[in-house]
Amino acid sequence: MNLPEADAREVFRRLDQDGDGLITRDDLLEAIREYYFNDDPESAGSWLLGPLPPN
Repeated sequence: MNLPEADAREVFRRLDQDGDGLITRDDLLEAIREYYFNDDPESAGSWLLGPLPPN
């Protein structure tokens, strides 16, 4: 995705819902659901492809 390291670490932190250091299939599926169905810019899904651009 060519994200800067700091952004990639933040994406990982947000996707790792239980903080165990792993992104499980369930974590990823939840992020995908949130990407499509959740308007909250702080949701894990909003970070699925990296940070949102500033307004």
